[in-house]
Order: sequence, then structure tokens, then C-alpha cells
Amino acid sequence: MRLHPITILLVISIAVLSLFASPLLTAKNIPASLNLDTSLPPATAIFIPFTNDSILSPMIIKDLQRTELTIISENSPLRSPNDVDDTSYLSQGPDIADYLITGTTTVNNAKIIINYKVVDIHSGQIVANEQHLILDNDDYSLRYGAHRIADSLYEIIDNSQK
Repeated sequence: MRLHPITILLVISIAVLSLFASPLLTAKNIPASLNLDTSLPPATAIFIPFTNDSILSPMIIKDLQRTELTIISENSPLRSPNDVDDTSYLSQGPDIADYLITGTTTVNNAKIIINYKVVDIHSGQIVANEQHLILDNDDYSLRYGAHRIADSLYEIIDNSQK
């Protein structure tokens, strides 16, 4: 009985592959999977609602909560922007959060002026100070402004982690 040349090639290929595969299959110290994720864990930020504001802050918080950041806005040890000037939060802050977000809103000639800042709680350094936005006092502008501020805050925190 004569074997077809392709059958002979197939048998030889299987034999050669089994020689190389055998040590790999019996190795005991090969990790099951490699975890190459080098990303930083998500940051945690305490968000103190902006002074003189009841509209923008809830929208900003809602937007930030849709990111991978952890946002603490309730039951925070810091309740007002004045607490930021009192640096006593630094002693307990690192156990609670990485960043502190605070700001103020003022109305001037039918325009809303928003100033906000981000503080790195671990170092006490202000990461972004007096970011400034001026909006018309209407629903569309306020919603748009809240989204822009949330985007800006996310970028500030994300960039400061790198």
C-alpha cells in the first residue's frame, strides 16, 4: 500500500509539532494569563457644591458620575469652599479622596460667572485655580456650561494623575 505524498507530509508535520508542543504542555510555571493593565485606579474627588448655586452643581455631579471618577458629594467632611482655605482637611483627606473640587457662581448683568478650582488633597497643591466660565442666564446655557465644566474637571484630574 502506497501513501499519498500529502498524507506523509501531514504525518511528519504532526510529529514535528508534537515535539515542540510537548514541553509547553507540561511546563508548570507558565502563568495562565498576563495582566498588562498599567492604568491608574480611578481617582476619587470630593465635590463641594458651588457657592450661590443650586442648578449647575447637580448637573456637574451627574456628568462626573458618568465617568470612571468616584465623586463624593454627600456626607463629605467638607461642606463649603471656606473649608478649602482651612487646610485641616489634609490630615484626613488622603483617606477619603484624591481631589477636592469647589467653586463659586455670581450673577453680573444677566450673566452667570463661574469660578472653580481643583485641589490635590495628597499634596495640598491647587491643580487648577480659578477656571472661569461666563454663561447666559437661561436653561440651555446653564446645561451647556455644566457639561463644559464637568468635561474640564475630568480633564484636569485625568491629566494630573499622569
